[in-house]
Amino acid sequence: MLNHKIATIQGDISEISLLQMGFPDFNMAKVQNLERAFIMLQSGRVDMMMVSMHGFQHLTDRLNADASKYEQVWRVNQIGNYLAFNKKTPDKVIQAYQKSLDNVASERRLIKKKYNLPQIEY
Repeated sequence: MLNHKIATIQGDISEISLLQMGFPDFNMAKVQNLERAFIMLQSGRVDMMMVSMHGFQHLTDRLNADASKYEQVWRVNQIGNYLAFNKKTPDKVIQAYQKSLDNVASERRLIKKKYNLPQIEY
């Protein structure tokens, strides 16, 4: 896997994860956005791109591309999605956000079930 050319988003967790795993920097095409990575994949300039499964589905839907022409070949990590707040964000704001997120937990589970998404809780 390490000898393939892969498109990754510059400065993103995708690039960082690959570098931490020892993926050769010279085999990474570092681009600014997923659309550019996908264009490189379609044109054969790279062998693969680093993107979440959900991100890839959203991307192919938005670009009217056939997702079934591609396959997942390598799972790099299983890190959930997170939100980060600036250190100066008042605790009151963060607590209000958490409360709102907790209030929609059941709806979130139903949406994930409807679209056959992993039931990972954050």
